[in-house]
Amino acid sequence: MIARLSFILAIAVALLLLPEISVGRALQARRHMKRFTPDKREPCVGLGCWYGGIGISGPEHKHKHNKHPHHDHTSTSKNSGSDQEVYLNLHNELRAQHGASQLTWNKTLEHAAQEWADRCIFEHSQGELGELGENLSAGVGKDFDAAAAVQLWIDEAGDYNPSNPEYSHFTQMVWKGSTCLGCAKATNCGGIFGDQPATLYVCEYWPPGNVIGYFALVFRPQLTSKAT
Repeated sequence: MIARLSFILAIAVALLLLPEISVGRALQARRHMKRFTPDKREPCVGLGCWYGGIGISGPEHKHKHNKHPHHDHTSTSKNSGSDQEVYLNLHNELRAQHGASQLTWNKTLEHAAQEWADRCIFEHSQGELGELGENLSAGVGKDFDAAAAVQLWIDEAGDYNPSNPEYSHFTQMVWKGSTCLGCAKATNCGGIFGDQPATLYVCEYWPPGNVIGYFALVFRPQLTSKAT
């Protein structure tokens, strides 16, 4: 506990001394529909929870077949075309390395992500948007763009242990059962990094990954080729 408090204090001091520094942290959803899972929230204790602060995530999904998201959202997306390409390319490049099929962009998920991002709350929607998978990243600094946000999740790949698997942002990214993706961001969010204006990134996935008892749907070991 002392070590964690010291880490948080060190980040806070760094932000005060170097206001242009780019710092990010990630939050990953393991529960979205309370009626299917326990209501008790559990602390996220893996390395994936520490990016300039502490993150909280709920219990994992319990398996349930879901309906496709309805195309009835009317919110206005703030995504640029380049951001959409970044989200899709980084996800699909990673999925290709693990034998998972390509994700396709879904406007309904994009609108849902925008709806949640616009609240500027570094917490999960917990089923308010529907039964979706969800990854969050927040950061400060001009260099914390969409690529940096997604890279936080990708960097968790080295922490995955097939013999003792744990759910993470990374496992949601490469979850074989997920087929659709939609992401969005909100800028100038206060309260996430104190008084520092932060950018919040939200990605929604359908069908949701990180389902209890279904690690076989995560991915195959990374595909490699040998020189001849």
